[in-house]
Formats: sequence, C-alpha cells, structure tokens
Amino acid sequence: MSTDSYRESAHELLQKAREEMAMGDVSQASEKGWGATAQMLKAIAQRDNIPHHSHAALARIASDVHQKTGEETIATWFAIAQNLHINFYEDNLSPEFVQIYLNQISLMVSRLERYLAET
Repeated sequence: MSTDSYRESAHELLQKAREEMAMGDVSQASEKGWGATAQMLKAIAQRDNIPHHSHAALARIASDVHQKTGEETIATWFAIAQNLHINFYEDNLSPEFVQIYLNQISLMVSRLERYLAET
C-alpha cells in the first residue's frame, strides 16, 4: 500500500469506529480505533521505507515520532490504541472509556497527519 492509501484507511477506520459506537458495538469500535492508529503509523513507515508489519514495529515507529517531535502525547496515544486493541479481545472497557479513547485516537490521527506534512 502507498502512504496515501494507509492514511485514507486510517480515516475510514476511524469513521467506522464512530459508526460501531453509535450501534453499540464497543468491541468492534475498539478494534477500528486500534486499526486507525496502526494505519497512520504504517503511512509514516511506508513514506520512510521502515518495516511495519508487526506490533513491535509499530511501537518503534511511534517511539521514533515521539523522539522527533518531543511530544509525550504520542506515547500516551499509542498506549490508548493498544488498550483498544486489547479490549477487542477482552471486552473489559466501558462504552464511556472507549468513546474517550476514540476521541484521543482522533487527535492522534490528526497529529500524525500534520507530522506527515511537516517532515
């Protein structure tokens, strides 16, 4: 996939997460939130020609973005995304928490969009 394809996929998944929440499917919304994060990180990796086909690789990409920007929120957002991914399997988060987390993922996607444009 191209950088633009990953970016578009991230936005589509974030929209689907909102739709899943509206339908009450917290588990699916959680996974779509994780997916949006993963796709944005893959967009960065694709642009920079960095391997990105594992959770560990995505964590390294998030860490690289944090180091380059100095923004601690990148680490927090990545941890939130991982919690959403876990929730897909465990279904242990309240709908309220998932909504809060999805709001944070939306901020992350926007910030990573700017990062792609800035660098």
